[in-house]
Amino acid sequence: MWRALNGRELKAEGLRLATLFAYDALLRPATASNAVAAYAYAYANDRLGTATNETVTLGGTVATLARGMDNRHRLAELRSGGAAPVHYAYDTENRYSAVSNTAFCATYAYTTDNQDEGYSIMLPNGTVLARSVIRDWRRRHLVTVITNSVNGAALQRLGYTHDILDRVTRRNTGTFDYNIRSEVISAVIQPTHTNRYAYDNIGNALWASLNSDTSTCAVSELFDAHGLLR
Repeated sequence: MWRALNGRELKAEGLRLATLFAYDALLRPATASNAVAAYAYAYANDRLGTATNETVTLGGTVATLARGMDNRHRLAELRSGGAAPVHYAYDTENRYSAVSNTAFCATYAYTTDNQDEGYSIMLPNGTVLARSVIRDWRRRHLVTVITNSVNGAALQRLGYTHDILDRVTRRNTGTFDYNIRSEVISAVIQPTHTNRYAYDNIGNALWASLNSDTSTCAVSELFDAHGLLR
């Protein structure tokens, strides 16, 4: 339960411990505190209402989080205490184009229709980890190929085939089948796994098999035929 103390404070009650929230003149969060180990949470807001600095005090320990904004008021830097900052960059379409700190630099790629096209990560030793994505040319939300590589050498390739209902029917040599409710009834993952599944009329699992091992499931009598709790 919330109880208003005045125009700038709220008190959360109904729990064993009450938490007090205070707000500044523009009704932005300023502090949150309770009686646990002198817990306190303080905010510093800029003129546009973004919390640029946050300070948490717990049992005498103080932790800080600072945000730096660019000239378009986008997050440009994130710093936690004395740790090295994380920097953010954007492309001309206002999308994340890079995230970096002293340990890595990740760059992101997009298709002309604003879909994810993959990313690359450069490590301090110069190693580049990359992931590329190819999409269906008509159904752009469907991924057809994912390639993971190291220093330009492809180490893993995943190819996907979809049916007219956008369900994955093949991944590399593995195949998947569905019932009329689009529940997976078969997953054959070459060369080691053949999985089968069965369901009742409202989607409850009846049994599942992994190769020669079968597990059966019992529907709880606490639910009726429509899946509603009695």
